Amino acid sequence: GVYTAGAVCAFAYNQPTIIIETNIRSVYLHFFFKGKESVSDQEILEYIKVSVDKNNPREWYFALMDYGSMLKKKENPNIKSKHYVKQSSFKGSDRQIRGSILKELLQSDGVLRSSELIQKLKKYDKTRVVLQTKALQNEGFITYSKKEVSII
Repeated sequence: GVYTAGAVCAFAYNQPTIIIETNIRSVYLHFFFKGKESVSDQEILEYIKVSVDKNNPREWYFALMDYGSMLKKKENPNIKSKHYVKQSSFKGSDRQIRGSILKELLQSDGVLRSSELIQKLKKYDKTRVVLQTKALQNEGFITYSKKEVSII
C-alpha cells in the first residue's frame, strides 16, 4: 500500500517521501493538535510535508517512530486521530498464527512437511492453521501442499 511504498523509499533508499504510521502520528498529534479531537491523517500529512528532513529522512523517521513509541507509554495521542481503532489482542490472533507458521519454517531451513507444521503448531486450532497457511500462500510468502510447506 501507500505506507509500505513510502517506507521502502524512506528507509531503504533514504528518499524524503511522506509517510505516516501510528508512532509518527502520535508525535504530530502530541505537538501540533493539543486539545483537538478527530484529527484526520490528511491534516497531519500537511505538517509532515513541511517538516520531513530532506537530507536524511531515514534517521528523521526512525527518531519520530522511537519518540512516538515513548509517548504512547505515557499517553496515547492516537486516540485524538479520526482513524484511531483499538487493535485486537495479538495472543491467539490470526497474526500470531501467521507469525508462528513463518517462524517454524525459518527455524527449519524454510521447508517442513505439512503434517510436521501442524504438529508444531498444535496449540492452535488445526483449521485456523491451515487457513492461515493458505492465506500466506495466496499472498506469495510460502508454497503449500498437503505434503509440504516452504518459504518462497
